Amino acid sequence: MANFYVDNTLFFGHHAGNAQGGGNSPEAYITLTSSCGESDGAFEHHGIRITGGTGEGQERKITGYTAGDYKATVDAAWETVPDATSVYEITYGCDRNSGQSRTTGSGAAGPWRSVDKACASVGPGGTIYVKAGRAYTGANAEGAVATIRFVGIEYNPIRLLGYKETPGDADARPGDASRRAVLDGEGAATYCLATSADIEEEPVLHWEIANLVFRGATSDGCNLAPPYGQGFLRNCSAKGNGGNGFQLNGINALLDCEACDNGGHGVYGGNLSLTGCAAHGNGGWQIHMFDGMAERCTVYDFPANAGGIFAGWQSGTVDQCTVDGVNRTGTGVLLNTVCGIASNNIICRCDRGVQGKGFEIKMARNNLYWDNTYDKWNWIDDQVGGIGGDPKFVDRDGHDYRLMPDSPAIGAAVNGGDVGAYSRGTVPAGSPTCVGMQT
Repeated sequence: MANFYVDNTLFFGHHAGNAQGGGNSPEAYITLTSSCGESDGAFEHHGIRITGGTGEGQERKITGYTAGDYKATVDAAWETVPDATSVYEITYGCDRNSGQSRTTGSGAAGPWRSVDKACASVGPGGTIYVKAGRAYTGANAEGAVATIRFVGIEYNPIRLLGYKETPGDADARPGDASRRAVLDGEGAATYCLATSADIEEEPVLHWEIANLVFRGATSDGCNLAPPYGQGFLRNCSAKGNGGNGFQLNGINALLDCEACDNGGHGVYGGNLSLTGCAAHGNGGWQIHMFDGMAERCTVYDFPANAGGIFAGWQSGTVDQCTVDGVNRTGTGVLLNTVCGIASNNIICRCDRGVQGKGFEIKMARNNLYWDNTYDKWNWIDDQVGGIGGDPKFVDRDGHDYRLMPDSPAIGAAVNGGDVGAYSRGTVPAGSPTCVGMQT
């Protein structure tokens, strides 16, 4: 149950520059830029990586530094000796370390630079703490910024957690972007986080992933592919990826997560449980699930050929969600299931507010419909409590879906609470108003 640490932060002062040269005799070294004003020993036990020019891609640990000649000695000979064309950066983490805290001792006892290194080293019960502040980039041999290669076990999952200053500090500030570590595909990596083909036949994944951002992948931001994978994602965001934001197979739960502006679906997968999530501006369905439940979720701004929330296969439940088609496009909620339930939702400004297909059992209760071209399509009237009227959001066009005091949604839920995602005192993460309380 070891803890590991990943820190891609540049040496204080954002130290990077052009080398003056390097060599392997009498020991391996690199001569830093003459504008470097650090004192003797400044960079010891930090990582140096050649990011451009001669020797690009090489990484070493700095073992000593003398300010007089700007020479940094390193822990192993260069395969390609740096020269005056070499561009370097010096980071707190180095993949030649052992993955320990930045404050633990010296020598090899330092953090890693890449999340991929940590994912290749952790075992059941282990925790990887990933420092926020500077994006983790690059693509490994499998085309991902980081690849999960091992599975956890029941009651001993593997945890991958972002933090800002102190491990665990993001848990008290859900939705605070500065406390989320970023995995950025930069338009080059296929995935930000993916699973290895070697574990596809494992029965369960058993990973907890929290406080991370997945962006810039050419395909899916976060792809957990084992057929019976089991994962828990909390306070994560997938944005601006070419495919789906989250591609999840098996049994997975998402709490306070956000998927926006992805080319495919926002969230896609089977056996999903989503609570307090936000999805908007994606090219497909904002939430597309099989045998799943969406609760207290906020979705808006979806294309005409898709919609807000799709639930298929045997069962689907959409409860206490706010769905806004904005321009009367697409279907707000489509339940293509044997057993479908839609209750306590606000569904507005869609072409088809709620649509049913393939039902044996279907239930609609206490939904508020407003300004849809059709409130219901192949659907039944709400058995109880269905209402209409302007829901009176605080700022509809600004996507602030809290309710004004005179909203008809207040007190209209089955249990006497409020209809929609923004029950008094709760605001889902990833929304424009993710702090404070509704009045």
